[in-house]
Amino acid sequence: KVDILIVGGGGSGGFNAGAGGGAGGLIYGSDVILNKNETIYIYVGKGGIQNNSANLITNNGTISYINYNNINIIASGGGAGGYGAEIGLNGGSGGGGASGSTSLNKEGGYSNQKTHYYIKNNIFRGYGNVGGIGRGDEHGGWTRAGGGGGGAGKSGNTSGNYINDQNQSARISHGGDGGEGKDFSDIFGNNIGDNGWFAGGGGGGIHNNQNNGTPGKGG
Repeated sequence: KVDILIVGGGGSGGFNAGAGGGAGGLIYGSDVILNKNETIYIYVGKGGIQNNSANLITNNGTISYINYNNINIIASGGGAGGYGAEIGLNGGSGGGGASGSTSLNKEGGYSNQKTHYYIKNNIFRGYGNVGGIGRGDEHGGWTRAGGGGGGAGKSGNTSGNYINDQNQSARISHGGDGGEGKDFSDIFGNNIGDNGWFAGGGGGGIHNNQNNGTPGKGG
């Protein structure tokens, strides 16, 4: 009898005041009975390759999965954070949105993680959230910043370190924090993951070297 935790590879962060990468999708199943004659295949996905100023490419993470009872239980790769003036990409959790020198805000990506698998009387639950909004220069503001990547437990924050884009001050002082992951320390202890936390989103970057967003717990 085992507990099974699967996390996809995280998405890459964006370049040029870019956004935080989204966490890989997280799947958890408890009290799963494995028999001696069963073969379980495990695949661990890579994180998205970091982009750079030469090509500005952002990359989603790769899926992780187990093959259990001839069925793949898949944790989606995290969505890449937006760069320049691009939206975040969809993934297990969505990447944050970036904003360039325009006044337009850019949305974060959405979660495409499957929320339930039902296999041999076992329920595996999947988790993922949206990335935060990236905000451009606006209303006399003097900088721009990317949103935080989504995490398994919460959405990424909008840049300026707000939970959403409502009633914000014009001046942006922070990249958006990444969404926090999920706490499994009561099951697996504190020696793996981030003190038992898994699948937190990356923090958003900021122009003019102010305060980058911080990763969510588990990121």
